[in-house]
Amino acid sequence: MVTPFSPQHEIKTWKNAKMTDPQIISRLDNLQDDIKEISQALVTLARIEERQSSTNTSINRLYDRLDASDKRIKSLEDAKPSQLGVNAMWVAMCAMGAVIGYLFKLAV
Repeated sequence: MVTPFSPQHEIKTWKNAKMTDPQIISRLDNLQDDIKEISQALVTLARIEERQSSTNTSINRLYDRLDASDKRIKSLEDAKPSQLGVNAMWVAMCAMGAVIGYLFKLAV
C-alpha cells in the first residue's frame, strides 16, 4: 500500500516530475540565494546578541553601583539625626547668647 508519506510515493512523484535542466539550475540558484540570506540573517542575529549581552553587563554593573550608593546614602541618613541634635544645640546656644546680649544691652 502506497501512502502519500511513504518513500515509494516520493520516488513516484519525482519520477513523474518533468523538469528541464534550466529549471533545476534556476531552483538551485534560488536555494543558494536563500541560504545566503539566511546566513546573513544569522550573522546579524549574532551581532545583536553580542550587543545585548554587552548592554546587560553594563546594566548589571550600574545596578551594583546604584546599590553601593544606596548603602552610602542610608548610612549618611542614619548619621544625620545625631548631627541634627548637635545643630539644634548650637542654634539654642546662639539664641540664648542673643537673648543674654539683648538683656545686657537693656541693662546698660
